[in-house]
Amino acid sequence: MYREQFLHYAKENAYVRPAPGAESVAIQRAEQQLGCTLPEALRQLFLEADGDGYLFLSLDRMLATIANLRGMLAEDYAGVEQLLFFAANGCGDYYCYRILPTGQVDASTIYLWLHEDNELVPVAQSLTEFIDRYFQDEI
Repeated sequence: MYREQFLHYAKENAYVRPAPGAESVAIQRAEQQLGCTLPEALRQLFLEADGDGYLFLSLDRMLATIANLRGMLAEDYAGVEQLLFFAANGCGDYYCYRILPTGQVDASTIYLWLHEDNELVPVAQSLTEFIDRYFQDEI
């Protein structure tokens, strides 16, 4: 499903190149490292494509990005440790889900996290909507 979306947009954007899917065990290890379960849609995306070389981070890059941002910014940016970053816009801003105090990920809204002021801007209510809106230059 998501791979087909990528391939559709790849026709007009040569930078979009979905990688082969991640293995379930790699996703489980990532969840253990993060201390939360990935939303089902994001889990499915990783199974179909472990990043796309353009918008979506690979599992490894996602883990490294989260660790780096939390390590560098947690002291100055309240709440950054409660964000699950999974995609980047190339300008230092990231797309993310919020992690609730219970440790559950709120999959009802995808946000754009603005690195300059730690602001969260809601951009989509599903991963499918997010992909479509991003590649149609609506966000």
